[in-house]
Amino acid sequence: MRVYPKKYHLWLSFFWLWHGCSVWVSAEIVAKNAIHYEFFGSGYQGSINYERLLTRDLSFRAGIGYSTIETEHYIGMRHEMRSDGKWRIETQLKKKERYICLPLTVSHIIGHRRHKLEIGGGLLSLFYDATAEGWTEEYKTDAYPYSSFPFETKLDDNFTLRFDPYHLYYLAIFGYRYQPERRRVLFRFTYTPIIPTSKKGANNLFWFGLSLGYFL
Repeated sequence: MRVYPKKYHLWLSFFWLWHGCSVWVSAEIVAKNAIHYEFFGSGYQGSINYERLLTRDLSFRAGIGYSTIETEHYIGMRHEMRSDGKWRIETQLKKKERYICLPLTVSHIIGHRRHKLEIGGGLLSLFYDATAEGWTEEYKTDAYPYSSFPFETKLDDNFTLRFDPYHLYYLAIFGYRYQPERRRVLFRFTYTPIIPTSKKGANNLFWFGLSLGYFL
């Protein structure tokens, strides 16, 4: 049996160590592009996102989201005396809002196994549009018995609300990230506050996000 000198054993050990690290790093580099959908989170009500792992512990994300909200608002009430008695006049508004959200974030990923901590931040560009219908309802308040239904409803013409169509927000990310090394699935649960960059924006929104995705 042939016995090799100790220096050959040392070189063989370095070779196998280098080979194993190369295979592990190659696997990491191959799975560096991901697509995931985030419910709520940095995209307001939801967004589809492309994520790029720049290094093992640094990722860049770009996304787009679209959402609509319909709400009804009670504007006010006034009383009016007429020749036929006393009337109560109520004004209401139905508003439809549309949002297009473009989140851009950078995250630092902490952890070397499947369970990781994600900390990051970025900017959210929000494009906003809203239309509304307003109407008044008139109640005869001195009728007997008391009138609980409007005698007349007047629908005004539709009009476009004059809001600033563009807002810019700061984003923060802090949460849990499930990313197995040998599987291509991605799961995130994060705390994602949205903070306006100016007084024209809405109030701070303390938001949470849930992401499900796949590495390409």
